[in-house]
Amino acid sequence: MKKILMSASVFLLVLAIIAIAVLSSELSKEQQKQAKPAPAEQTTSQETAGVEFNPPSIEDVPDGPDKEAILRGHELLNNTSEVLRSEAASVEDG
Repeated sequence: MKKILMSASVFLLVLAIIAIAVLSSELSKEQQKQAKPAPAEQTTSQETAGVEFNPPSIEDVPDGPDKEAILRGHELLNNTSEVLRSEAASVEDG
């Protein structure tokens, strides 16, 4: 009886190892498919061909209630690490 139980346990263990290997192989294949970049589609239609990014100057921000928010956003985008580092709590702040 022990011999049958032992051989059944070994069989199940081998079966589980094979199942894990197959699933791991399938998962790595799926990850490789996702990692490959899709071919870039070059679409140059008349709608997008002449568009250029030309934001207004920061000096042209109009006075008003939104000026502070616009200037803060500009500062966050251009100097993110310095702004956040200066505002972050330090160990001494507790």
